[in-house]
Amino acid sequence: MRIVFISDLHSNIYAVEALKKDLKKRSVDKIICLGDIVGYGANPVEVVEWVKENCDLSLRGNHDTLVSNAEPIDMHNPYTLKAAFYNSEVLEDKHKEFLRSLEKDYEDDEMVLTHDEPCIPGSMI
Repeated sequence: MRIVFISDLHSNIYAVEALKKDLKKRSVDKIICLGDIVGYGANPVEVVEWVKENCDLSLRGNHDTLVSNAEPIDMHNPYTLKAAFYNSEVLEDKHKEFLRSLEKDYEDDEMVLTHDEPCIPGSMI
């Protein structure tokens, strides 16, 4: 089974377009998104919609948590906060609900997946 892991799209539609182009060249069984679907970029709606439609499993990253107000999160970078505010204004409630619905971690008999360091939630590695 061929699994593609993606992460940190950060509302970047150009990254998604490049990814789509690359995926057409490959035989892929599953796409797993490890979080930070939204964030710095200007196209959160398009990126969230693409992830919803194409990823077999998606996790919630720290930027997804911040933008969707899923839980309290401590971020002080002014650029991050400005981007989060913009993304939050642009996204519809259905998109924010999708982000809130994502788990932060995934575990089965074969693997453990998370956006950040498993033992330190909210870390940036």
